[in-house]
Amino acid sequence: MNKLVLNNIARFILLLLLQVLVLSSLNLGSYVNIYIYVAFIIMLPSNINNLLLLLLSFLMGISVDIFVGELGFHAFAATFTGFARIFLMRSMMSNAELNTGFTPSIKKLQPRPFLLYAYFMILIHNVVFFFMEAYTMHEFWQTILRIILSSLSTFLLIVAYQYIFVKDEK
Repeated sequence: MNKLVLNNIARFILLLLLQVLVLSSLNLGSYVNIYIYVAFIIMLPSNINNLLLLLLSFLMGISVDIFVGELGFHAFAATFTGFARIFLMRSMMSNAELNTGFTPSIKKLQPRPFLLYAYFMILIHNVVFFFMEAYTMHEFWQTILRIILSSLSTFLLIVAYQYIFVKDEK
């Protein structure tokens, strides 16, 4: 196995364990839920096969669902986020950049493009997850507040993860 595959396996396991052992049991009130596992989808290589991207996104989501006892919400939101990633990356980067196979990170893309990309990915995930979880428009504003607060919290933790764990590729 090459280094890229091993790094992604390690990232999958690390983020899954962090999500299910620490963040899922962290009580920050009913409006803040941090979903660090979205970083796995964000950081998959730029030239990954679309089917593999969707499969890995689903695998991460269903793994979280299994460990936290959800009903497939994470699997659906993660898979949808993986699907949206295809279009988001195509709109933000040139084909030449996408074909290099780089791992999107704050150090590789520079801060501003990465932060925009990561925030949109997190926002997409949380909109899908929280509206599916609410299953009604009755609590629309509470759901919007949960999306905003959870997205900001997840974003800050993913940025911290980037600075702590992601090595500079120079």
